[in-house]
Amino acid sequence: MALFEEYKNHPDESVRERANNWAIAIGLQRVDGLNVSDFL
Repeated sequence: MALFEEYKNHPDESVRERANNWAIAIGLQRVDGLNVSDFL
């Protein structure tokens, strides 16, 4: 997901971890057939 690419390469490990967690959460919603809002 291009949305979080700049954060996935951030030098701060906590920022990279949060970006990864968001990507996982979005993926889990897609598995359930849900779409995230355009606001995200």
